Amino acid sequence: MFWKRKKEIVLNCYTNRADVYNYFPIIETKKKIPKWFKGLPTPKFKTIEDRDTANLKLCPAFIEYFKRGITLPLWSDLFIRIGKKNTLDYEWHYADRCSDIDFHRPEQTNNYFDPLLYQHLKLTSPWLFTCDEDISFLAMEPGWQFDALGTARILPGIVNFKYQPNTNINMFLVRENEGTDLLLHAGMPIYNFFPLTDRKITIKNHLVSDDQFIKIY
Repeated sequence: MFWKRKKEIVLNCYTNRADVYNYFPIIETKKKIPKWFKGLPTPKFKTIEDRDTANLKLCPAFIEYFKRGITLPLWSDLFIRIGKKNTLDYEWHYADRCSDIDFHRPEQTNNYFDPLLYQHLKLTSPWLFTCDEDISFLAMEPGWQFDALGTARILPGIVNFKYQPNTNINMFLVRENEGTDLLLHAGMPIYNFFPLTDRKITIKNHLVSDDQFIKIY
């Protein structure tokens, strides 16, 4: 019996910014494995007596999570200040002085997220993705970095890059009793994508002109 090798899926990732392309490319999630995980001792666990040495290096769920994902890193340091409860105050500043942030009006969720308690922000990503295959990707907050996001929660979703190229990051920030500041660092994972297929994904990053970038929309 002969097994036919499954064709690889190419995910094309486009940006019109040389700084983003050179310093913060789209990468496999396994290249962002936490340092604390790398520092774990290699467990023996060959016999029942060795079970006390077991750690996350033996966890299939953790290993598969990093093996299968595709990571979009944050492309600039970002400072966000959120006003306290019962205010509508917020401000943000990118270190690159050119990136942008948008937001959705509360009416778009039928006011379920009270703007006096939550602030929605949508980070305008400098990346557009395309894929010739009809493949869905699960987009979600990068796990295992609880301290990095503070009160921010990045919203999950399912996207198909055959039909739309956007990779904008939607988030809600919780308003506390006092105003809070959040500093997100360039290079940190800000979105992880997981292809809903068992076929191999090949990432191809492209630096394109402004005109070429606009035509991808």
